[in-house]
Order: sequence, then structure tokens, then C-alpha cells
Amino acid sequence: MLLEARQNFVEPATVQASDEILFADYLKKWIEMMKNSIAYTTYANYRMTMHASTIPYFAKRKTLLKELTPQEIQDYYQWELDERKVKANTVIHKHANISKFLQHAFQQRITDSNLAHRVERPNVQKYSGKTYSPAERENFVTSAKGPRIPLAYY
Repeated sequence: MLLEARQNFVEPATVQASDEILFADYLKKWIEMMKNSIAYTTYANYRMTMHASTIPYFAKRKTLLKELTPQEIQDYYQWELDERKVKANTVIHKHANISKFLQHAFQQRITDSNLAHRVERPNVQKYSGKTYSPAERENFVTSAKGPRIPLAYY
């Protein structure tokens, strides 16, 4: 009886027919779903960064979640770097969010794999600070001299 039930088992349908889900639409749903399982500031950051460029980028292209390719994700990262002139660290943060999102879609059996794992993320750019030249130091010290301004505090 149990063997027969297992053989006749049909997996329940996912959120909607996975062939019809747009990447951008499901990303919006995922962000809202995350609202109750992460800190509010993290949720607000996810929402702000994804609605700023990721969702519009993929919505404009009408990319279906099921048809997404690693190359499309890579093209998006390159677009962020070249067109929006964001730093590599920003793209790395977006990559982390997209990877979490695609892992959820994979766990829900909407996609066959997490395609973000097949994408090269940019290298971290190390910060290199610069020191003032002797003339710049002198200018700074000279500018700092003068009448003292009392600090206002409550």
C-alpha cells in the first residue's frame, strides 16, 4: 500500500507554472518573503539594492526564471561595472543576494540548479589610501588654524 502510494505520488505544483515566472517578479516575491526571516535593516537594504537596478534590468529583458543562463547573470554584472560604474564590491554584494535568491528557487524546485554558482564574480578591489604631500599638509594645517568655533551640544 505504501509502495503504491509512493509510485502514484505527484509532486504538488509550485507557486505558479515555473515556465511562466519572470526572474524579476520572483525576485520581488523572494525579497518580500525574506522580510520576516532577516533583520529589518537587511531587508531594507536587499529591497533598495534589488529595486534600484537588478529588478529593472531583468524586467526590461523579460527574462524568465526557468530560461536564465549564467551568461545573462555575467552580462548583468558587467553592465553594473561598465554602465552604472559601481565598484566590484557592490557587484559582489549583489551576487550574494542573487545566489541566495536562486538557491531558494532551486530548493523550491523552480529551477534545476543555482546558476549563480556558475558565474565569475569580480575580484575585490583593495583600498589604497594616499597621504598628503608636504605642501598639502602645510595647507591643511594652515586652514585648520584660525578662530576656534565652539562645539554645539545638547
